[in-house]
Amino acid sequence: MTRLEMKEQREATQDMARSMSAQATIFEAEARQREEDRAEALLNENLRSLIVAIDEASTKGLGWHFSNDVFFEGTISNGEVHSYYLGDQGTATKTIDEAVLELRRRLRGTHDHLWELVHTSVDFILPQRDDSVPDFIRKIDAILAIQDKLSPSQSERLTRMRLQDIKSEMAKLMETKEFWLEAVQ
Repeated sequence: MTRLEMKEQREATQDMARSMSAQATIFEAEARQREEDRAEALLNENLRSLIVAIDEASTKGLGWHFSNDVFFEGTISNGEVHSYYLGDQGTATKTIDEAVLELRRRLRGTHDHLWELVHTSVDFILPQRDDSVPDFIRKIDAILAIQDKLSPSQSERLTRMRLQDIKSEMAKLMETKEFWLEAVQ
């Protein structure tokens, strides 16, 4: 009888251990899901913040203007004027993914295009170098640092955005002194 009781007790203990193990597995999965959800929310907020910051900097003067004639009275020219801004005023109607992809598309080839315009235009107006572009680069680094906390699908989403390409293009713009006002003063 004692053996039977001990056997039943051992089986009950084993059942309880399996149950606790299953509960621990569920708890770990739920905790991982909560962390991934927080990371996704942070990713989305940081991406939106990056796009808003770029758009705001563009409206405050982060832009390049080139003309085949002389500028007078600020940005007025009798010639053909080409302007380029990092920001896009149409981002308010786009999803964050569309806005990031559009930013990457706009930046592709920008360095070479600006280089050509700086060296072939009759006159140009360059932006003042400030902390804007380095701040954008820091924001991108912070976004990329979140990747290991994301779910596999969100990590893939972030990879598809190719933020590293955006960062590289911005760094090239920042490093080219001819693109900034102080280079011509």
